[in-house]
Amino acid sequence: SKFGFAIATGQATDIVKKSGAQQFAKALVAAHKYEAFLKQELLFAQQAVEVATELLTKPVQSNEAYTHKQVATRLQLTEEVLRNWERNDLYEVARNAQNRRSYYEQDIQKLLIIRVLRCAHYSIASILQLFTALHTVASEMDMRTLLNDAPFSAEFYHVTDELERNLQHAIQNVQCIQQ
Repeated sequence: SKFGFAIATGQATDIVKKSGAQQFAKALVAAHKYEAFLKQELLFAQQAVEVATELLTKPVQSNEAYTHKQVATRLQLTEEVLRNWERNDLYEVARNAQNRRSYYEQDIQKLLIIRVLRCAHYSIASILQLFTALHTVASEMDMRTLLNDAPFSAEFYHVTDELERNLQHAIQNVQCIQQ
């Protein structure tokens, strides 16, 4: 979420301000706090990939159709979030005779993957690239590689693209500050 990155930005700024004011002991404490935050975010991102991978390999149990509202409630999301993900091409949903969205278990699995990865701060662009690559290369690469080795070919690059790599880099940087 944006909240998590606001915290990280605030913590990094705090280190710089304290260092600039020559409050080095306080800057070091802030650096340790920031490093702990980054490590927790990295762990959360790695766990999200594991959960998403498990969901991807889980067999579909049912052929029952669900409405847009039912799916939003089941996933504890707003209907607008689902529409946003659809507009951003993260998934396609079937339509019934009345042109209403009809969701099936395989759709819900994909939405769960999106939800888990979004909660862990992966960008929509990274998730879209993941699904595109999964269709292209099948199972030749694992999800973690697909999410973190994004080719820099998109028009936009988000701070959460290559999330694990960027978190590891930030941890290394804060460890250098602490030395």
